[in-house]
Amino acid sequence: MKLNFFKYSQFAFYTILKKKSSIILPIFTLISSLIIGLILKFVVNNKYVELLSFLYVFILITLTVVFSCIKALNIFKDLEQEGLEIISLSKPLTRESLIIGKLLCLTFFGLIWSLTLLISSFLSLYAVYSFLYLFLTSLLLGFVGLITYLLFSLFTVLLSYKLAQKISMIIPFVLFIPLSLTGMILSINVKSNVDQASFYINKEYKNHHSGNEANVEPYYLNNHKDELFLIPNGVNNKEFSVEQVKYLEDVVNYSNSSSNIWQIYSWLSIPYQLVDVFNFKNKNLFASLSDKSNSNLDKYIYYNNLDDISYKYKLDKKPNLKKYKTSANNTYKYIVPGILKSHSIHSQKNDNTSGHEEIVDFDIIYAAEGADNKDKEFLEDKNQLHTDNKTNLVGRLRWIYVYEALSDPVFNQIAKEFVTSFNKQYFTKEFNKEFDKLVKQNKTKEIDNKLKELNKKLMTYLSEYLNNKESKIYSYNNNNIFWSICY
Repeated sequence: MKLNFFKYSQFAFYTILKKKSSIILPIFTLISSLIIGLILKFVVNNKYVELLSFLYVFILITLTVVFSCIKALNIFKDLEQEGLEIISLSKPLTRESLIIGKLLCLTFFGLIWSLTLLISSFLSLYAVYSFLYLFLTSLLLGFVGLITYLLFSLFTVLLSYKLAQKISMIIPFVLFIPLSLTGMILSINVKSNVDQASFYINKEYKNHHSGNEANVEPYYLNNHKDELFLIPNGVNNKEFSVEQVKYLEDVVNYSNSSSNIWQIYSWLSIPYQLVDVFNFKNKNLFASLSDKSNSNLDKYIYYNNLDDISYKYKLDKKPNLKKYKTSANNTYKYIVPGILKSHSIHSQKNDNTSGHEEIVDFDIIYAAEGADNKDKEFLEDKNQLHTDNKTNLVGRLRWIYVYEALSDPVFNQIAKEFVTSFNKQYFTKEFNKEFDKLVKQNKTKEIDNKLKELNKKLMTYLSEYLNNKESKIYSYNNNNIFWSICY
C-alpha cells in the first residue's frame, strides 16, 4: 500500500511530539501567562499595565521565533539525522510527498502554538481589555503567532540546507530581536505630526496676548475626534492674517516630515510589524515611565489623546463644521469659543491697574440685568457661594477659570446632565416644529424674539439650578468650579 503525504505527516508529527521542546515550551508559556495575568491584575499600577502587556506580547512573539526554529530543525533535519527518514523512505513515497508531508507537519505544530498563544492572551491580558477587545486581541495574537511561526520556520529550513543547525537557529533569532527593538526605539523618540506642530505653535512670545508666536488659540471639541482647531486671538481678529497663515503652513509642512524615519522603517521591517500591530493606538507606550508628560497637546482643552504617529496631518482652512446664520443678509459663520478667543496672558493686570491702563477687548465682562438697581433682589443674594468681594452678578470671566472647570470630568458630566434636562423641558416637539417653520419662512424678527425668550428661560433655569441645594453643582466641592461660576 502506497504511503501518502498525509500519513507521513502524521508519522512525523507523533515522532516530533515526543521531543521535550514540543511540550515544555507551550506549558511554560501558559504557566508564565497565568502568572503575568495575576501580576497585571493585582500588582502593577494601571499606569504601566498597557506598556507591560505590550512587552509581554513582544516576549510571546520572540518565543514564537524560538519555537518555530526548533520545530523546523526537528522536522527537516533531526528526522534525517536520527535515521527515521530512511525508515519512512523504505516504503513507497515520492520526494514531493515527503516535502509536503513535512510542511503539513510543520503547520500542525504552528496551529498548536497558535492555540497556545490564544489561550496565553486570555490568561495574561484580561486585566488590560474588556472581554470583546480581549477576545479580538487573542485572535489577533493567535493569527500573528501563526504567521510569525511559518515565516521564521521556513526561513530556518532554507538556512539549514546551507549552514549548521545551531547557526540556522541563531540567525533568525538574532535578526528578529534587533529589527523589532530598533522599531521600538524609533517609536520612543517620535511624536505625532500634530504634536510636533504644536511644539512650534506653543513657542512662547509674551508680546502677544495668546502668549505664543503665532498668536493663535488651539482647542479640541468634546467629540472624541482627532481634530485640532485654531482661531486667531482677539475678538476683533475675524480671520487669520497672511503672516499667521504662512507661519502655520510652514509649521505643518515641516512637522509632517518629523516621523518619516519611523514610518519608513515600520513599513520595511517585517519583524517590527509583527510586534507593532499590538500597539493599537500607535502611541509611545514608554511615555508612562515618565511622571512628566512630554506631549505638546495635553494643555489644550478636551485633548483626547487620539493623535497617531502613523498619520500625516494637513492644515484645513475650511473645516467640516456647521455654520449658523448670524444676520438678516444670510451670512453664515462658525461658532467659536469666545472666552478663549478673548483670552490674554496680560489680563491679570486689570486687577491692579488704573482705568486708563486697563487692557480692553479681552476677557468677558458680564452683568446681570438690573444689577445696577440696588433695590432689586436676586436669587444669587441667597447663594451660599456669595462672598463680600466676589459675586456672580457682575464681574470679569477669564479663560483660565473656565479651562480649569472644563478640564474636570465631573463638572462636564454635571453640565451635560443640566443641558439634557433643559433641552428636554424646553425643546419640545411643538417648539422645534414652530421654530423650523419660522426659519423656512425666513421671519428674522420672530426668530430673534424666540431666541431672546429662550435665552431668558435658560438664564432663569441656570440661576435656579445654581441656587438649588439639591443640585449636584451646589453640593460639588471644587475650587475650579467655584471660580468658573462666580468670578
